[in-house]
Amino acid sequence: MQSVIKELQNFVKFAAKEISLSKLPKIHFVGTKENVKAAFGHSIGTDIFIRITDRHPIDVMRTIAHELIHVKQSQMGKRSEEHTSELQSHHDLVCRLLLEKK
Repeated sequence: MQSVIKELQNFVKFAAKEISLSKLPKIHFVGTKENVKAAFGHSIGTDIFIRITDRHPIDVMRTIAHELIHVKQSQMGKRSEEHTSELQSHHDLVCRLLLEKK
């Protein structure tokens, strides 16, 4: 499990660089019991919580990319529903680059 978490941490850095985040949020990798929102990922304040139990690492990375896009939106001063297609393209690029690395 530690090697998977290390890979996920490396992906966070990679994805944050690809979408030019000005500041990286604190990311918590949690299990099912700690996942208070019953979702794959969610944020509370500036912290992001990503459920990793019973999920393939690639699926977890997609969730990380999705949540980081919300962080980027916040840093840009945009609401989640604004500029969705532009930011979705960033998400798609990060996922495509991830798959090319594998």
